[in-house]
Amino acid sequence: MQLDRRELLVAVAVLGGGGLAVGAVSLLSSFAAAAAVGRMVAERALGREYRASQAWDFTLGKLWRLAGGGIVAGLALTAGYMVGAIPAAIVSLILMAATGGMQPGAEPSPVVQIVPSIVILPVLLAVAAYLSSMPSVVAVEDVGGISAVFRSFRLVAGRFRQAATTVGLGAVILMGPGTVLQMVGQFVLFERLTEALGGGLGMLAAFGPGTAVGLVVSPIIFVLQALIYFDLRSRQTEEDFTPYELTLEVGGELPEGVSEPFASAAATDSSAPADIS
Repeated sequence: MQLDRRELLVAVAVLGGGGLAVGAVSLLSSFAAAAAVGRMVAERALGREYRASQAWDFTLGKLWRLAGGGIVAGLALTAGYMVGAIPAAIVSLILMAATGGMQPGAEPSPVVQIVPSIVILPVLLAVAAYLSSMPSVVAVEDVGGISAVFRSFRLVAGRFRQAATTVGLGAVILMGPGTVLQMVGQFVLFERLTEALGGGLGMLAAFGPGTAVGLVVSPIIFVLQALIYFDLRSRQTEEDFTPYELTLEVGGELPEGVSEPFASAAATDSSAPADIS
């Protein structure tokens, strides 16, 4: 199928624009989640409410650093995908040989397309679990690049099972519907829709619903990651992680009438932010 110029522009707008929109929402959600969840934990630990008027200043002040961190995280996930692709390719070849897919003119079975993806999933889940705290590491601790990757790995190390379970369940519940819509659009409906509606509108109908789901669930995913981060930080007994320091780290202000000594005393009583697992 060939696209004319108009359909090509529509296709680029749908696929490229949709991807950029999801990326932008994800980027801003990373900051907002880190700030909002951090304030929630600090507020619970202090036992008092306080204003969050500096939320956007805190969020936007580290925008470019998190953008760089997002690129590094994407490269790490790509590397994990490539590592998982080796056994997936072997499984795919075995399945193609068993189902006759290697015969000239034979079309690959849907099983050959789906099973290798399932083989890759454990590798991607492991990498995603170790990187789950990275957006908050960048936003809260002001650490970027490769250092943020290592910092995230160190935080998750020792609590990998909990992080992987949370990330895995979150991915299935939140990303599952969008992934299913994308797969149905790509493998089942794409040709029919492009024939019926034309190239550009067909792509919009095939890939638009999955992109829309991605826009909705991205903020929720990053809130989940921020919860993982602050829970991991609260369990790091070798760190001095008092509610007062947490409040300042996330760019917040202490409640009116609350001084630093009071915050330190509150920290002494509670010793650590409340468990948010």
